[in-house]
Amino acid sequence: MVKEILIEESNVQPVNSPITICGDIHGQFHDLMKLFQTRGHVPETNYILMGDFVDRGYNSLEVFTILLLLKASHITSLSLVLLYFMRAVTLSVDPPNKSRIYGVQLISVLAGSKLAKY
Repeated sequence: MVKEILIEESNVQPVNSPITICGDIHGQFHDLMKLFQTRGHVPETNYILMGDFVDRGYNSLEVFTILLLLKASHITSLSLVLLYFMRAVTLSVDPPNKSRIYGVQLISVLAGSKLAKY
């Protein structure tokens, strides 16, 4: 469902003001929850999240999962800029083929981080 939503969205999205813009979450789940606690929860607060959702933090899988669930349930209240996320996954997983479709690789990267954790 989220895949279809993201595919259907245009590169330029209309947003409703007021809006909170945030970037570089880097897998910091507790920081994301603190952001929602202090600025307001979706859909009461509109957000643009500017990529870099995963990679450095311990909770990359949890961050990306909650963002996808929020996007699925509140399509117009949450805009996800996926360019940076996809670029980071591509470069870390498959440097020679930067234009590859990400589906299976994305799942394997996130699943690998979860398996390494447990």
